[in-house]
Amino acid sequence: MLRNLAVMALALSFVAFSQNVKVPKDVTNAFAKLYPKATSVKWDKEGKSEFEASFKENGKNVTVTFEANGKVKETESSITEKELPKGVETYITKHYSGYKVTEAAMITDAKGTVTYEAEITKAKSKHDLMFDKSGNFLKMKDKEKEAKG
Repeated sequence: MLRNLAVMALALSFVAFSQNVKVPKDVTNAFAKLYPKATSVKWDKEGKSEFEASFKENGKNVTVTFEANGKVKETESSITEKELPKGVETYITKHYSGYKVTEAAMITDAKGTVTYEAEITKAKSKHDLMFDKSGNFLKMKDKEKEAKG
């Protein structure tokens, strides 16, 4: 009973931090079960029916994207450059001479597939490169399409 009250209070607090985004109850309940110790949760709406929770966990920035029914679509956790797979540095050095990794993340999709994202920067030029768990280059993320949702 007390646990249920705590989960309900936590779910309601997430709605309060939703930045004027109406987050479905299924989503807040699923979030509360998965991340009971999360703090400073910020909610955003992604596209027409997805909701993104951004928060800190164990000192790392974490973003979880949920479908409206509460199903997790993707989890993204910030990592250090050293935590990227070995082939990433080699690829960047060979194909993007002079670029530096400015952000890195590990992304796990709903099926459990892990990919890595490396944001690279040189002067005013910035790219997001995607790699598989072995460090093989997959693609460059198109930020303009992403921004349009």
